[in-house]
Amino acid sequence: MPIVLDCILKYQNWSIHCLLYFASFYFYFSHKAKLVKLGDKLYNLRDLNRATPEGWTEERVVEYFHWAHKVVEGLKGTNETLEKELRKLFVQRGIVEK
Repeated sequence: MPIVLDCILKYQNWSIHCLLYFASFYFYFSHKAKLVKLGDKLYNLRDLNRATPEGWTEERVVEYFHWAHKVVEGLKGTNETLEKELRKLFVQRGIVEK
C-alpha cells in the first residue's frame, strides 16, 4: 500500500471520540507511514502554536492537541527525534509533565 494512502484519514467533520478510536489503529501502520504521521503531527502542532486557523476555537485547538498526543502515544518507538520534538509541544501545552 502506498505510504500516503496508508496515512490518510479524512477526519475534518469527525468527532473527537471517533478520532480517538482511530488513533488506536496507528500501531498497525508500516514504519514509513508512522514516520509520515509523526512528521505531519509535528508540522500541524507547530503551526497551531504559531496561529489558530480561521474558524477554530481555542477549545478545538486544545482537543486537537489532546488527540494528537493520543496518536503520538500510539506511534511511540517509531522515531526518537520526532517524538522528543512532539513531547516539547505537549509539555508547552500542559498535556504532559516535563
